[in-house]
Amino acid sequence: MAEKRKLLAEIDKCFKKIDEGVELFEETMVKMQEANSDNQREKYQDDLKKEIKKLQRLRDQVKGWQNCSEIKDKDKLTHYRKLIEQRMEQFKDIERENKTKPHSKQGLSAEEKLDPREKEKADTIEWLQSQIRELSDEADRTESQIESMLSVDAGKRRGKKEDERKGEKEKRMEELKRHLDRMKFHMGKLEICMRMVNNESLESRRVMEVLKDPLEMYVEALDPEYEGDADELENLDPEDAYEELDLGALSAQIGGIQINSLDEEKENGFLLKFQSFLDVTLLRISITVSLFRDGSAESGQLCSLGAMNQATPPPPPPGIPYNSVAAGRIVVSSSATNSCTSGASPASNANVTNAKTTVIATYFAFVQAHIPAWLGASPLGRTPTTNEMDMQLAALEASLARTPLPMDSERPRTYLPKIPCPCASYYPQVSAQNVDTLEYYLRLSPETLFFIFYYMEGTRAQLLAAKALKKLSWRFHTKYLTWFQRHEEPKQITDDFEQGTYVYFDYEKWSQRKKESFTFEYRYLEDKDFE
Repeated sequence: MAEKRKLLAEIDKCFKKIDEGVELFEETMVKMQEANSDNQREKYQDDLKKEIKKLQRLRDQVKGWQNCSEIKDKDKLTHYRKLIEQRMEQFKDIERENKTKPHSKQGLSAEEKLDPREKEKADTIEWLQSQIRELSDEADRTESQIESMLSVDAGKRRGKKEDERKGEKEKRMEELKRHLDRMKFHMGKLEICMRMVNNESLESRRVMEVLKDPLEMYVEALDPEYEGDADELENLDPEDAYEELDLGALSAQIGGIQINSLDEEKENGFLLKFQSFLDVTLLRISITVSLFRDGSAESGQLCSLGAMNQATPPPPPPGIPYNSVAAGRIVVSSSATNSCTSGASPASNANVTNAKTTVIATYFAFVQAHIPAWLGASPLGRTPTTNEMDMQLAALEASLARTPLPMDSERPRTYLPKIPCPCASYYPQVSAQNVDTLEYYLRLSPETLFFIFYYMEGTRAQLLAAKALKKLSWRFHTKYLTWFQRHEEPKQITDDFEQGTYVYFDYEKWSQRKKESFTFEYRYLEDKDFE
C-alpha cells in the first residue's frame, strides 16, 4: 500500500512537470511569433526544442505507467500523453514553416501559386494525415492493452491455481492482436493513398468522395466512448472503398508496396508459393522421365525446351499484383505438364506419382538437385569459396570504396568566390595567407568584427569574429542578442548578476551606446568554449 501511494505521488509530480513544461512551451511560442528578427526566432525555436525533449522524456514515463498493472484508472495518463503529443505536432509544424523563410522567393510566391486544385490537394493530404494520426492513437491504445495483459500474466507466481478465465483471456488477446494488425493495414493503405494524391496519380476529389464518409464513420467507431460491438465495427470497415479506388494497381505503378487484404495473405500467400514451386519441379521430373522412356533424345529435348519456356512466364507488368501472377504460373505450368506427359507410358506416370511424394519431402530438406545439362540450369546451393577468393573480394570491396573522383584531379583551392567574375591576371586570384586565423581578426576594428558577426552567419569568419570580440572583452547577451562591454567596474557583483554601466553595440542603428545601471544576468551570458 505504501508503494502504491509512493507511485501515485510520483505520477502527480510528473503531471505537475508536464503542466509547467506545456505552459513554458506556449509562452515561448508566443514570444517566437512576436519576434522581429530571424536570430530571435531561431533562439526561441531552440528553446522550444529543449522543452519538447523534456516533454518527450516525461511522455516515456507516462507510457511506462500506462503499461503498469497496478494503476487501474489510466484516463488521466492518456490525457497527458495526448497533451504532449499535440505539442510535438505543433513543433513539427513550426520547424516546417521556418524552413521556408518569409523573405525567400518560395515564401513570397507560395500563396500566389496556390490555385484551387492545389488547395484541394493540400486539404486532402491534411485530412489523410489526421485520419492516420487517429488510427495510430488507436494502435497505441491496443498495444498498451496487450502489454498490460502480458504483464499481468507474467506477474503470476508459479504453483498458483490456474485461472478459470484463461480461455477468455487468450481469446481477448487474439482479438486485440487482430485489431492491431487491422489498424496497421489501414494506416498502410492511407499512406499509399496520400502518396498517390501527392504524385497526382489519384484525384483528390475522388478520394474525398469515395473514402471520406466510410473512413470517418470507422474512425468514429474506434472511440472508446462509442456504443457499439465488434460486429458493427467490422461492418464499417472501409476496405471496399480501397478496392473502389484501386489502390493496389495504382500503388504498383508508382513504385508503392502492394498491401493485400489480411485474410487473403493468410489463406493464399504460402499456398500459392508452394504450389507454383511444386508444379514447376514436377514438370522437370516428368520431362526427364519421358525422355528416358521414349528413347528419343531429340523429341524429348524439344518437348522439354518448349515446356520450360511455357512454365516460365515473362515478368509481370508493374500494375499486376502478386496473387494474379502466381495464379498464372500455376495454370501455365499445369497445362505444360499435361501436354508433355500425355505421350508417356503408364510406367512413367507411375514414376511421376511416386516423385510427387519425394518432391514434397525434399522441399524442406534442401537436397542437392541433379538437373540435366541440356536444361541450361546450374545445381542448387552455394559454391564454396577459398581463402584466396575471400581475400580478393575483400580487396575489391575496399578499392571500390576509394574510387578516384573527377574532382581529385583539380588543384586544391582554399577560397571559392560566391560570385566569380573575370578580372585581370595581375589581381590576386586567391585570398591572402593567414587571413583565417584569430591573430588576423584581432588586428581588425570592432566595427568590422561586428559586421562579420551579424552579416556572415554560419561561416568560419563569424566564429573567428566572435572569438576576437571575446578577446577584446566584449560579452554576448543571449536574450538581447547584443554585444556588451564594461564601461567601468561594476557597482554590484553577485553570483547571479552584476550591475553597472555598460557599452553595447546597437546593430539596428549601427552605433555604440552607453547603458547605465544595467543588470547583466549571468544566465544570459554566452560562455561557450569555441576552441
